[in-house]
Amino acid sequence: MNTKHWYQLDQSEVLHILQTRLTGLNAGEVIHRQKTHRNILDTVKKEKPWLMFLRQFTDTMVLVLLAATVISGAIGAMADAVTIMAIVIINAILGFIQEYRAERSLEAIKNMASPHALVIREGKKASIDATQLVPGDIIWVEAGDKIPADVRFLETYSLEIEEAALTGESVPVAKNSMPITAETPLAERFNLGFMGTSVTRGRGLAVVVETGMNTEMGKIAALIESTEQVMTPLQRKLDQLGKTLIVICLAVCGLVTVLGIFRGEAVLTMFMAGISLAVAAIPEGLPAIVTVVLALGVQRMAKRNAIVRKLPAVETLGCTTAICSDKTGTLTQNKMTVVKAATLTREITFSKEESGAKGYLSVANAQYIKSLDDPAFVYMMEAAFNCNNAQVTFEQGKESADGDPTEIALMIMAYKAGIRNSLTRVREIPFDSDRKRMSVVVKKHNKYLVFTKGALDKLIPLCKSIAGGGNYKEDINTMLLRQEQWAQQALRVLGFAYQEISAQDAAHLSEEELEKDLTLLGICGMIDPPREGVAESVRICRQAGITPIMITGDHPLTA
Repeated sequence: MNTKHWYQLDQSEVLHILQTRLTGLNAGEVIHRQKTHRNILDTVKKEKPWLMFLRQFTDTMVLVLLAATVISGAIGAMADAVTIMAIVIINAILGFIQEYRAERSLEAIKNMASPHALVIREGKKASIDATQLVPGDIIWVEAGDKIPADVRFLETYSLEIEEAALTGESVPVAKNSMPITAETPLAERFNLGFMGTSVTRGRGLAVVVETGMNTEMGKIAALIESTEQVMTPLQRKLDQLGKTLIVICLAVCGLVTVLGIFRGEAVLTMFMAGISLAVAAIPEGLPAIVTVVLALGVQRMAKRNAIVRKLPAVETLGCTTAICSDKTGTLTQNKMTVVKAATLTREITFSKEESGAKGYLSVANAQYIKSLDDPAFVYMMEAAFNCNNAQVTFEQGKESADGDPTEIALMIMAYKAGIRNSLTRVREIPFDSDRKRMSVVVKKHNKYLVFTKGALDKLIPLCKSIAGGGNYKEDINTMLLRQEQWAQQALRVLGFAYQEISAQDAAHLSEEELEKDLTLLGICGMIDPPREGVAESVRICRQAGITPIMITGDHPLTA
């Protein structure tokens, strides 16, 4: 319905193009649009059971055995013919049962995941099956919901969505309703929601812009359907073996017949003898043995809650030589805890026995204190607390947190350091994966402060000085050396910077100008503990000859 990018349009343009309104579509409009728009992902048509059974007889080795059955019957060796045919049928039954069960299991899982949507039509809210949505429908989504179609957000309230299914990034993405003028990759279209992704926080009002196969998830489904089916390594080897056996059998049959005729034997007698030898050379038990072994493998996988659709896939899994895995949230618990913080002149260690508010502070001489007489440290804690969108509440020494794990860890660190109250936020420059930083402008008494947090290598070019420092280059090298030392301890390092500006600058400076000529306050180091069993899984992979590969954006030494 629209040749432009939805994320580049403002709300009024989107509503105009979709011919809809905030009160939603009426019944007539919905019926009309449902004739041309289906919110269903077209999957490969289900194969009929009898076709699935017949497909078991299409492998080259099975065709060779069927030919051997016919030939055995033709020459009068009925016992051999019956035996070979029985083996072929048993092989087909085993393969059919496994595939049929797997398809039924997958179908049951799909039916369990039938989503619903809270839609506004004719000004009234109603919960409907997501398959009934059409472009132009106005819907509400909130924490815990699956996005039922591709949508453009009209209003958002602390909305965050986990888009790992599309982008592979486990950290939830903050959404807003502002148009984006520049060409933007999928992962950075912050005003769009995509079918199949999950709302982790907040709520939002959105208009459906694409449904079914026109969604981003639908495009992936179309690519999967168009993918050429290739044979597994085992299927290729068996296919090659079958073709080789055909050549050998024909050669043996011809050679025996020709040699017999040269010796004066009857042509028919030698022809029958050649055929008998050719049939005898066929390993009729091989397909049955392979099927039984693979079926046993499928049963073992089933006990580990893994569904295998086709028997040869078990052998393909056994051929794996490398496994690529995301780090955060996959190999690790995605539960960040700050264990160290440092300004230029002081290093602070946070306790590890509690990830919550009960933790204490210590300095290198092990003297426990509640606060530090260090302005840079105080400003750094205020930056961590205010340049932050997490929601953390503390009751009876326990925290209740909602938001990004990194920001939750920073909030708890600041709380341990004695920061309790948020400053008034005036502006925000949100974090994104290219900038690797976030900034806010806050008002503290009569002063306006810019607080910036992010990767240290991205902050240093924006800074002109370091709090408490003298020689800038030497001070920078000191901080970089500390970062490297912490990274070797598997700590993820973030930097903090600030500057004081006027009220006029707070309102009118561009984003680039706000993040210019900053003063570096310090750094903090946080750790994300590995998931239980990860080390053992890595050890087993290496023992099996599989190379585990970790994919991460962290500092190489941290990884």
